[in-house]
Amino acid sequence: MSTWLSPLPWTAWPPIARLARAETLSLRQADFISAVRLQGASPARVLWRHIVPLCLPSVIIRITMNMAGIILTAAGLGFLGLGAQPPEPEWGRDDLQWPYLHDGVLVGGDNSGAGDSYQQLSVSTF
Repeated sequence: MSTWLSPLPWTAWPPIARLARAETLSLRQADFISAVRLQGASPARVLWRHIVPLCLPSVIIRITMNMAGIILTAAGLGFLGLGAQPPEPEWGRDDLQWPYLHDGVLVGGDNSGAGDSYQQLSVSTF
């Protein structure tokens, strides 16, 4: 991967950290957190069982929204010739070590007829 594309995801984390910190500080003053503390919960339990689940959705949304900017920046760098060079993929790797699964394996059907009838398909339970 090009040296220009590697730091792109790492430069987007400060606004996400600020968002998580602001939400944590506002939740710290909430009444239900005080009630949990009065019941004797440890600070780690308050953090992981009460604060993190409430902060996580907004952080995930912010990361998702930032991905659009990262993709556009990578496309702009590729347009300028600073992106990944032609045999090299920009996103992901080509040399995965785990075997690829066929769609038929996941559905559990017989792939020999290539969809002759719907009676061949059976949903497999894992």
